[in-house]
Amino acid sequence: MNLRYLETNEIDIAAALCARSFKDDPLFMFFFPNPKDRQKKACVFFRAQLKMCLSFTYVLDELSGIIIYQRPTDHMRSLSIKDGFLLIISVGIKAVLKAIVFQRFSKQQMKHHHQKYRDHLVLICVDEKERNKGYATEMIHHFISSSTYLETQNPDNIHFYQNLGFQLHHKEAFTTPSGSFDHILMVSESTKEEIYL
Repeated sequence: MNLRYLETNEIDIAAALCARSFKDDPLFMFFFPNPKDRQKKACVFFRAQLKMCLSFTYVLDELSGIIIYQRPTDHMRSLSIKDGFLLIISVGIKAVLKAIVFQRFSKQQMKHHHQKYRDHLVLICVDEKERNKGYATEMIHHFISSSTYLETQNPDNIHFYQNLGFQLHHKEAFTTPSGSFDHILMVSESTKEEIYL
């Protein structure tokens, strides 16, 4: 496995991989409820996220996997006016407002539970054709520390992360007029060295 930084000219390909990987994720079903255009809108959303997180986004060769891992010293870049406008026009103001509301909810949760957990596993995905080969596990092992936390809204992910040394730290329902889903905070139980033993 060879991890390297995502390059600017690879953002569109990486965004498409993220959109395919998260098409059935409860959070993205909330942002983009229409399944007919969810993947297209999610692709635009991920393009913006990858641009903002470019300095701490890593990929496997051939772009078969992506991990965004933010340490306290990593800072998100601001979107350009052009990219911000493109995001609003492409996904719609309603989806952007949903994302803002969810981000505020998530930050509020972290205020109560963020004492020692500072390294954020923001996102991880592997191309469907390359799954079950251990790539996600290897990427996480490359970065995980005793101060790593992650957030997920997909209950199917819990067991996978627990097998990698994360424990369920907090779960709270994110409720909207159109329904609710669980926002799950998981934290690393041990250091990288302990996980490899």
